[in-house]
Amino acid sequence: MRKLSKIFVMLFMLIAILTVNSKVYADEKSGEVDQAVWGIKTDYRGHSTYIKSDDYSIQWSTQLTKDLCWLRGDYQSYQAWYGFDNSKGTYEDGSMFWVKMIFSDSLDYNYYEQRLDEDYSTNESDSNWIIIFGVTKPDGTITELDSDKDFLKDTNLYIQLGDIWDKEKVNNYLEEINQKRIEYVNIDKEGIRGVFAKIGNTSSAVATTFSHENVIIIFGITVVLVGVCVGIIIYAKNKKIKN
Repeated sequence: MRKLSKIFVMLFMLIAILTVNSKVYADEKSGEVDQAVWGIKTDYRGHSTYIKSDDYSIQWSTQLTKDLCWLRGDYQSYQAWYGFDNSKGTYEDGSMFWVKMIFSDSLDYNYYEQRLDEDYSTNESDSNWIIIFGVTKPDGTITELDSDKDFLKDTNLYIQLGDIWDKEKVNNYLEEINQKRIEYVNIDKEGIRGVFAKIGNTSSAVATTFSHENVIIIFGITVVLVGVCVGIIIYAKNKKIKN
């Protein structure tokens, strides 16, 4: 009986989540995106973030274009920038990239806790919240990072390290969603500064970083090329002397 009740609660929460999120776009007559339902618009350093909150969650979102789009998440004393590189047009214009912080007293929290290991929590000391990432298309179709393997196809997600995230928490998160492609980059562009975890399967011109192994390889190739050049010069001089 308890198992049946648990299944019923899970189904109810899933329907509720889909119903709420499906309202963020569709104007059935015009087909235009209604940004008013995204929340209150706030501008940070030229980047617009829409904020929608209640007693159980807070969601930050921004409209996607064929570019690297940024939003800023603020909660109490915690701040973090999040970027989504849609420069290849993977998601159509008018889609909404969102980051949602779900508090532990929410029914949604229990739903995601069932899907994710406890280490997924980005506040492991007391597990006050879970953070999820997603994109909602203009027709209301929802894609979430933790459940869709194609979420980052030809895109990149950037998470700023600092108040909310550190490398350990990012790595725990990636293990839970089976995403292994990650690098840490420094960004100083368009008012966005800091160290970011870059998650995805494509390269980006925003920032470049070299791992320790890459530096060793590049150094080794350089040494070989220099050695070859020196050898050619010595050989040419010896041959000239003999002649």
